[in-house]
Order: sequence, then C-alpha cells, then structure tokens
Amino acid sequence: MISHYIFNKSKKKSIIFLHGLHANSGFWLPYMRVFKCYKLILVDIDFIGFIRNNSSVELLNQYLKEFELYNDCIAIVSHSLGTVISSQLSMENSITKFEISPVYLSYRYFTTEFAKKMASFMQIHQDRVLADLILVDKYVDSVKLNSEINRVRLLPKEDVFFKFKLDYDENIYFSGDHFNIDNAIVIIANKLD
Repeated sequence: MISHYIFNKSKKKSIIFLHGLHANSGFWLPYMRVFKCYKLILVDIDFIGFIRNNSSVELLNQYLKEFELYNDCIAIVSHSLGTVISSQLSMENSITKFEISPVYLSYRYFTTEFAKKMASFMQIHQDRVLADLILVDKYVDSVKLNSEINRVRLLPKEDVFFKFKLDYDENIYFSGDHFNIDNAIVIIANKLD
C-alpha cells in the first residue's frame, strides 16, 4: 500500500514527494532535476486501497518514521489528493508543506464531465474514475485538516479539472492547471533556495 524510492542519497537535506489519485511516484520524475541539490524521497501510495481499508494517515506517519524518511527533511511537496494526506501529517514546524492543487480547496461542477476528462487524461475507464471519485469525495469530506504555520498552497490560475475556493489570502497562483505544474515546481524551488 505504501512504498518509496530515494534519489540523490548523498545529499544532506531531503524533500518528500506525495502524488495524487491515479498517479504514482513517477509523476515527480520530470521535476527531479529542479531539486538536484536535495535527497528526493518519492512515496508511492495506493490511495484507493488506503481509503478502502480505512487506513489513517498515522499509517503513513509510522512508515515515514520507520524508514527514517523524516530525517533531515526540510519540505513535503504534495499534489492533488496527496495534499489531503500531507495536511494531516503531524510534523515539526521546521518542515514546510508545499501543496499543489489541493483538492480539499476544490470542487467539480459536474462529476460525469469531470470523469470523462480525467479518464481521457489518465487513460483509464470512466466508470472507474466515477467510482473512485465517490470514494475519494467521502474521504476528503471526513478528514480533519491540521491548521499549520508552514503550509504553502499553490493553485492554478485556470484549471479545466477543478474549481478552487479562492478565499485564502496565503494562496500562491501559478500558470498551468491541475496536471501542468511546471510553474508551481519553479516557485517551490525558488522558495527553498
């Protein structure tokens, strides 16, 4: 249900990456060169299995501690459903959470239309997307988010997949959409330097 890969093992400071629904740690591979000065920890989570088994975020917390993945960690970068998980992790104030396209700040106008777009983009069957969305929406609605000082939310200026609630002053907006996060990655890299 949870696994991880580590790159740049000799680097002192590390960043943990959490992907979104219907993705895996490979989602982050195109962005690794931007963070070449850090040890990169790419975490794989089977979100549907995680949710169906009623697993709590404490399972991930224990996993990260067991493998000592928090050691020397300066940031967690999460995307989409991964932001719901990262927002629940309890950690030291010295770790900054960068949340790209946080689904807990979003809504969809029409689920079937969204499922068609998502199925086309992710190359999976629309019925599977709809079933997973129902499961995920219930999970997101049931989650208690931590209110934290070191959280940076990055929202796309325009997004064909989600509409984001824009009532938070601390949001940073980037050019792109839910899956085109190149500019968000550049913003994060600049904040870490």
